[in-house]
Amino acid sequence: MLKIKEIRGIIFCVLALVLVSWSKFIFTGSLKVDDNPLGNIEGWFVFLVFSSALFLFGWFYYRLYKNRNEIHISHRQVKIWGYVHVILATLMLPILSNDVFIYMAYGDVSNQGIDVFSQTDVVKHSKWFYLVGDWKDAPYSYGPISLWMGKIANWIGGSSLFGVLIAYKIIWLLIAIGFLEIISLMVKNVPDYIWIAMTPIFGLQCIGSIHYDMLAGFFLLIAIYFISQQKIVFSLIAISIAIMTKMVFVVFLPFIVIHYFLINPQRITIKPILYFLIGTVSFGIILLASYWPFWNGMSTLKTPFVYLNTVEPSKSFSEVVGELLNLAFPQDLNTVIDKEMTSPVNSESKKWWWKQCQFVMNIFGIIVGLTLTIIFIVKTRLKLNKQLLAEFWIKLTLVFFFFYSHVFNIWYLIAVVPFIPMLGHNERLKKYLLILAVYSNLHMIMLNIDHHSFLYYFNPPIILLNVCLFVWQFRKNFLTIESPLA
Repeated sequence: MLKIKEIRGIIFCVLALVLVSWSKFIFTGSLKVDDNPLGNIEGWFVFLVFSSALFLFGWFYYRLYKNRNEIHISHRQVKIWGYVHVILATLMLPILSNDVFIYMAYGDVSNQGIDVFSQTDVVKHSKWFYLVGDWKDAPYSYGPISLWMGKIANWIGGSSLFGVLIAYKIIWLLIAIGFLEIISLMVKNVPDYIWIAMTPIFGLQCIGSIHYDMLAGFFLLIAIYFISQQKIVFSLIAISIAIMTKMVFVVFLPFIVIHYFLINPQRITIKPILYFLIGTVSFGIILLASYWPFWNGMSTLKTPFVYLNTVEPSKSFSEVVGELLNLAFPQDLNTVIDKEMTSPVNSESKKWWWKQCQFVMNIFGIIVGLTLTIIFIVKTRLKLNKQLLAEFWIKLTLVFFFFYSHVFNIWYLIAVVPFIPMLGHNERLKKYLLILAVYSNLHMIMLNIDHHSFLYYFNPPIILLNVCLFVWQFRKNFLTIESPLA
């Protein structure tokens, strides 16, 4: 019988990662991640402890998956261990990303009454400006719901750096608890519940390093919970809040609509369509209400996307939206954005060959996405069930994040977690997601290492391994439809 020691092992590894995050602060005296790299001795120490803890985490995590039929603990016990996991993760200082500091800066600037959506170069007005790494001259490019998180954290924390950070941590802890509670309603199978509650995407990345994907993923989870019960109005309300947190989550809106009308064809009658129309109106009202306090004409929408299209011309989701808005509203931009602006992302470090590589990867991503769609239609003949639809959407999401975004970041995968309860017995896809959730964290510790250190040369091979594993799994897993037809 698989004993509870594997779960205790995971918790021990999380504790070790928490201590690693605090060691960075002790060694450098700074909360910054990549602007204050560790020296050789400290770098070796942190790298070895981090990689060892992550390896052990993955080993214990995989044993839980491999021996899932031998787990004999209750659903309630799993939830308690899940609480321990998220509370420990809350104690972790940001060690894999600087994003939280720019969240803090925008919240501070917005609290001063400055428009952060339709103006560039506004972060300089924040008292947290010295903590901001890249994107110092950028307008706010997330949704208005996420901006409120930054505003609230600054109101609570005041002028104290740790005060604002603690406020964020408390907010994210509450979101994590809500996430666990809703997952517990959707997943009655204990091994799957452990698998989700203990994922490092959840603790190490979204809670520990604080990313807005966690908030958007929480509302996506609510949307999927309601649509699984065919409650379209509440589902559309939840997905609208997710989109207003991080706009890229609009890619999950079709899932809600397809699930409502195609999983249960009897929904195509007058009453269900009426509910759908009510949900659509509610969806629109939330979008309008979210932007209303910050609205400054179409430039509120256009400036962030045009900026992204200017400094990152790889034609990912954001850049395409920027092109469309620029085409539709060519004269409505209040703040002129200089195409040759000096920006950390647009500097000499952004070599020509890298831009071309990004563009090629995006084209490849489009081709892969279309290929998956065609294979899905041919193999299923559109005889859909919940398991098939969830499997298909997870695969498209992974392709989207790998090939059709600026760069693949592991915290993006919180968006696929809400679909896992619908996967049923698709163990191969679960296994791949489990492996991806663990090993894709390894290269990020390099942000803490001095770029002149020998350790930094491990970074390219680790990233290459990441891409190779995805391509290998693509043929083995992504071009197959395991789920039984409806």
